[in-house]
Amino acid sequence: MASSAFDVRAAALAAALGACLASPAAVAEALFLPPAPTLSDDPAEFGTGWYLRGDVGYANISSPRIIADLLNSNLRTSSVSGGLGAGYRYDSWLRAEIAIDRSVIRPNAVGAPVWCPYANHPLTSADGVTRLGYGVDPNETCVPRTTANSSRTTGLFNAYVDLGDWFGVTPYVGAGVGLSYVRSNGAVNYYRVSDGTPYAADLSPVDGFPLMWVDRSTGAALVPQPAVAFAQQYWDRSLSKASWKFAWSLLAGFSYDIGSNLKVDLGYRYLNSGKYVGLPSFSGASAPSTNLVSHEVRLGVRVTTD
Repeated sequence: MASSAFDVRAAALAAALGACLASPAAVAEALFLPPAPTLSDDPAEFGTGWYLRGDVGYANISSPRIIADLLNSNLRTSSVSGGLGAGYRYDSWLRAEIAIDRSVIRPNAVGAPVWCPYANHPLTSADGVTRLGYGVDPNETCVPRTTANSSRTTGLFNAYVDLGDWFGVTPYVGAGVGLSYVRSNGAVNYYRVSDGTPYAADLSPVDGFPLMWVDRSTGAALVPQPAVAFAQQYWDRSLSKASWKFAWSLLAGFSYDIGSNLKVDLGYRYLNSGKYVGLPSFSGASAPSTNLVSHEVRLGVRVTTD
């Protein structure tokens, strides 16, 4: 009888132990422990305010005298720019972004014809005895063409205040600070008036002729002597420079929703990249400084992630 009672108690204990092993939560509850956290199948949300943007712009920009040989100081010129950016919208009022864009201006000018001997013309006296020098042909001329380009690559941190949603239209104002990388190149190239080809001439002296330029009609030495050496001629020249400038901007415009994740943006930007000093002329004259200021109308799109 005692053995039968022991067996019943053992069976009950085994059943309780099995129930505890089958249900760890029951054991935890029995030991007064908090339940284990459960994992959710829903993905974690990283953020819904991110956006990408792309813009093209038309700029009216103060055109610096890129090289002193170009007489375009303190003028304004037109330029087309393009840019990309990425930003985050914190709430319905405030957003910020980092953007980069680039614009290029290319002024040029054609100078007055200058004498450029196409070849040596050894000249002797009428009796063929005296070697006078090298005759000057005034019809041998070239035109100098001065070209330049200046590119401005600007990176800005922009902050905006959106002024509410009005039937899908959101006006905004903003400001930005950053840096502009300004690179300029200037060149002068000479072309023969006779056929338009680039000027190059071998004016190496001929044995027995004095190194002197003379009048072809009279044989008299020119005074003063033209500053053209009796050697291989190559008159083309080029210069370049690059510098970083502090830049700041003011912005205003509006965006319009054309889809759940797409906005079109039309705005105005005032961009100031500080003072710029142009390249010196090939004769050594310096160029004046100019404020690099542009007034821009920009059209772009913004693609959001939400």
